[in-house]
Amino acid sequence: LFLALCLALRPSWILDVGLWLSVLAALCVVEIIPALVEKTGGQAKGILPRMWRYIKVSLISSMIVLLVLLVPMALFFGETAWLSPVANLVLIPLATIALTLGLLLLPLLYLSGVGWIFEVLSGALCDALYAITGAMIKIAAQLSDVKGALISLRYEFVPYLLSVLLVVLLAFLL
Repeated sequence: LFLALCLALRPSWILDVGLWLSVLAALCVVEIIPALVEKTGGQAKGILPRMWRYIKVSLISSMIVLLVLLVPMALFFGETAWLSPVANLVLIPLATIALTLGLLLLPLLYLSGVGWIFEVLSGALCDALYAITGAMIKIAAQLSDVKGALISLRYEFVPYLLSVLLVVLLAFLL
């Protein structure tokens, strides 16, 4: 539905590789995370088991999305970043917090004209949001500066490696 809406608004996006990678990654996440939660045995009890499960599911999900996206990335770009699962493990929770703060901020900004308490709360949320997004930018910049972070996918053995990884992925999901 979202893809149809995007293409209805901008038909030229059908040629955009970024759109197709985003749609493929989102589809992968929507299909894989529920399967991972089910395969790992339902909900964990206790704070430490839940945290470990969150980290495990996040890493495995990120690796699976990376594996699924390897084929189109090899075709279109010829390289991939091996640090993306690590970046996702750090940046996705921060992005979730930033989005939550942003959603809380919207009604407070609207109500800030009503009373001073709303103005103070919205200011504090703006400061927190600014700090979190600034940290995200710094982390992403540091990870992008790591030497050897990109792996070339233009070697002769890459199609065979991708075939093996795809078989492993299918075996894991079935």
